[in-house]
Amino acid sequence: MRLTAGSCLVRLVRFNPPSIQLVAEKLSFKDLASSLVKGSPREQQVSLNLLNMAMLGSYVLTNI
Repeated sequence: MRLTAGSCLVRLVRFNPPSIQLVAEKLSFKDLASSLVKGSPREQQVSLNLLNMAMLGSYVLTNI
């Protein structure tokens, strides 16, 4: 269920780019980084997609 929620979150951010700021506030950079290291391949993909969209919107730089 967690992977499905992550996938839905990525789609939401993709179709509503201003919402990445809200997502970046709720999910810590530490959580995203740890899922890149310890997560399953699908969880890693979700994290990478969120990080990419956050960097494109440059919201993650102010959140770190």
